[in-house]
Amino acid sequence: MHRFSPTRAAVTMIAIAGLMILLIGRVAYLQTYGREQTIRRAERQQHQTETLYARRGSVFDSTGLLMAGTVQTQSLFVDPKFMQDEFQEDGRSLIDMDKAIAELAKLLDKDPLELSKMLGDRYESRFIRVADNVDPQTCDAIEKMKLLSGVIIP
Repeated sequence: MHRFSPTRAAVTMIAIAGLMILLIGRVAYLQTYGREQTIRRAERQQHQTETLYARRGSVFDSTGLLMAGTVQTQSLFVDPKFMQDEFQEDGRSLIDMDKAIAELAKLLDKDPLELSKMLGDRYESRFIRVADNVDPQTCDAIEKMKLLSGVIIP
């Protein structure tokens, strides 16, 4: 038969209370002093580029006929919030950003007003697909522009 021990109960409660105080202290630290470091880490993770060199192989039948192959396509994504923040940090105006968006629309054969409206309506968004099946020459031209921060071609 087990007996209730007030000493054991007190030690257990003190241990639980101590752990709770440690957890609350850690949360308070992360939301005050550690916040900037966490934000820097998140920005570095989310906005770094990585080149992927591997491609999938083709599948052939016994006669050498191609059964399944890889079709390489590119999509164009835009981070409007990051783009707008970068333009404002560089001291450029939103008019300059609209000009850059117009150049991008011209390369993509899209209406500049429609593209600008789409980015403006979702300016708080972090991910907008602007175009699919972009050819490599257009991708190179967009990368050479270097006018738009926040344009992502995976």
